[in-house]
Amino acid sequence: MTQKTILKKSMYYISVFISVLALSVLAVTLTAAIPQRYIKANLAKSAEIYSSGNANIHAFGKGNENAKLDNRADQVLLSILYCQDSTQSLKSGICSRYYDKNNDNILADYKSLISGKAQPNTYYTRYWHGSMVFIKPLLVFTDINGIRAANALLLLALTALVLWQMIRAKEKLLGFSLLAGMFSVAVYTVPFCIEFMPAFAVMLLSTVVIISVVLKKEKYVGTVFLISGMAVCFFDFLTCETLSFTVPVCTALILSFKNGKIKDFKNGLIYIIKNGLLWFLGYAGMFLSKFGITALFIQKSAFSEAAKNASLRLSDVKIINLHGLGANRIFRNFVNLNLFDNAKTFGDLALRIFIVSAVVFSLLYLYKKKNAFKKELYSLLFIIMLIPYIRYAALNNHSFVHSFFTFRAQLVTIMLGLYMVLESIDKTAFKKDFKGFKKSRR
Repeated sequence: MTQKTILKKSMYYISVFISVLALSVLAVTLTAAIPQRYIKANLAKSAEIYSSGNANIHAFGKGNENAKLDNRADQVLLSILYCQDSTQSLKSGICSRYYDKNNDNILADYKSLISGKAQPNTYYTRYWHGSMVFIKPLLVFTDINGIRAANALLLLALTALVLWQMIRAKEKLLGFSLLAGMFSVAVYTVPFCIEFMPAFAVMLLSTVVIISVVLKKEKYVGTVFLISGMAVCFFDFLTCETLSFTVPVCTALILSFKNGKIKDFKNGLIYIIKNGLLWFLGYAGMFLSKFGITALFIQKSAFSEAAKNASLRLSDVKIINLHGLGANRIFRNFVNLNLFDNAKTFGDLALRIFIVSAVVFSLLYLYKKKNAFKKELYSLLFIIMLIPYIRYAALNNHSFVHSFFTFRAQLVTIMLGLYMVLESIDKTAFKKDFKGFKKSRR
């Protein structure tokens, strides 16, 4: 690649970044321009719902960690939307003011705002809160329960679209594995929480686009990952943001090996690194842009707050009441997966892992295809499977404290593990034995 080509590509990606950033600023500005009076009634209804038994801290009344909701984050977002000044829409859309008197009881603070007993007294500068561009218009017509219903419909529609695309691309096993991965991370909890939805929406939409791009317009693959990184930073609250990279990139990799565009480990690894770098630059660039734009309106340094919060999330965890495995951030995320949820001891977890492993190895021993192990592709997929755990190690404190939602990044690990097993099985022999077993039972 010549210097001229590199410069041309760099200028192209910079122009894409600036365009998406400008659209993001415009979107939050237009959202903040919606007057408070149009949403006040539904914000008040939402406060009542949060105060009642209809807004349990766990979806479906389950006590499992993987069914836990983050109502606090949602209430902060709703407070921010209430405090937006439609006469200063750019500033209020970017700066995210809200009321925070008692950090342990944000619901009480939210209700004080709605009742007119309090005024905004602080800023929430860490995130874009981009989900406001959908949530605030919805609040004109409905309350938090209506928003949850809309989330569910969106999740179902995007999932169906991805599965349809995978079936069209003749990757039914990949579609089935994605679905199994989603259920392994309790996807049915996601629509109940505003905070949980964006990462899944961006993941699914990016996967839909990447399938079309890989099959038809390969040169735009990098653009998809750059925008995906920017989008998940704009909409997400640092929940399981890596899904917006890992699921689309493994899908693109599998399709590229299948159509012969990638043929070996080296080119596949370059593919992952190149697109991963674009995704990361999109994410990091968007994150830093938020603080840069906020600093134009707020006197105090937004960047110093960014550094402080980054340091907190990267710091080591100091938990006095937890010891051994209970204090291990990777263990806490792993045991939130369905099948492994509620495992309290190493022995309990080891037994469950042994049972799953025994089933997998038995299937492979009995029904493994000849030349089933695609060494180059599977080695690359294994690297992608490890990305969630690299994330947990990097964001040490955050991955421990918020393990009840960060565990969902492991969706790709389950998805690819299952995909490789299913791809390696001789389905004809399996179906033959299964039919013979059914006949012998009659």
